[in-house]
Amino acid sequence: MQLAIRTNLNFYRLVPLALMLWPMANVIADYALSPLFLQSAISREPIYLSKGDRVADYEVSSDYDLARVHPVSGTVEPHYGIDVATPTGTKLIAPTVIEVRCWYDINGGGEVAEVIPSEGDAMQLLHLSTCVDGIYKTGDTFALTGASGIGTGAHLDARRLDKAEPSKQNIEPYLTGKLPPRNTELSDLDLVCSIGAAEGTRDSNCQPTAAYRGHTDPGNGADNLGSFSYQHRASTPEDADRRQLTRLRQAEADLQGQAVDKFGQPLSKPALGAALDLWNQSPQAGESLIDHLPSAKPTSGQIIKARSQSYLDPATGQLDAPGLGNDAAQVEADQSRRTGEVLYQLERNPDRSIGSERIP
Repeated sequence: MQLAIRTNLNFYRLVPLALMLWPMANVIADYALSPLFLQSAISREPIYLSKGDRVADYEVSSDYDLARVHPVSGTVEPHYGIDVATPTGTKLIAPTVIEVRCWYDINGGGEVAEVIPSEGDAMQLLHLSTCVDGIYKTGDTFALTGASGIGTGAHLDARRLDKAEPSKQNIEPYLTGKLPPRNTELSDLDLVCSIGAAEGTRDSNCQPTAAYRGHTDPGNGADNLGSFSYQHRASTPEDADRRQLTRLRQAEADLQGQAVDKFGQPLSKPALGAALDLWNQSPQAGESLIDHLPSAKPTSGQIIKARSQSYLDPATGQLDAPGLGNDAAQVEADQSRRTGEVLYQLERNPDRSIGSERIP
């Protein structure tokens, strides 16, 4: 039986409808091309790891390197994984429904778990002490780390099955049993623009200044590179930003954990931005900031006061800010300026454009 549907719509009636909907289409198109939309996309980009970074509570002992010198054989060969210094017996936990296939790699990987998750990238987890085949639900332990195969000690070698560089989001869920949060209070673009403005590497419109391409640190004389004045190994300003964003995200988790412990809630967006800027300027001062804040939603004046107090050595009560001359007035002025730059960037309308600059 054929069902006939009668409609009274015709071309002349559709024209007014199209004209009525056209402004809405423009709004949707404008949003899709706006920095607000781009911020959402940027904040979901992977966080890549380098030696010395931390995943969960464990240190990265070796990073992804296609020309690594093998620590045992001494030969140059690609290392497709991220080595995490986990002690033998560390639980690997399903963060979502996963299928696990276990096998032994006689070429050095030892006991291997090949993990196919219901969402995300397929992984291989090497050098295990125990692995059990099966389908696991969220929260189930499916393997234990170890030192099987060839290596210099107990650790987890985590690799993507497609041999692409694994990110923190690929690895950490199997150590915590939790998928990474889908949203963060601050996007990568927020951090680049606000901290970059405080550092003088980006202007008020978030465009790179001359200092972005490299400058000498006025405090310690080190070579700075990128938006965050990165002082460690980096090949380009973009690479420097990518590496420092990884460190800042780790600091964000630590700071918010401290805030929840002290205040029962995480820091507000302005307070978090100011806290991460302080951590970027001085990790030691940044780690003590929560101790000096009166609440999770401090005023700008309270933020400036707490930032200044964070430079006091708790053992002596004396200023420990050689880069600022150990001068209280200079420290307060610097913290006031930087806080103002950060809050301005975070409070302004999202109408900035990065142009051709790629934010890692």
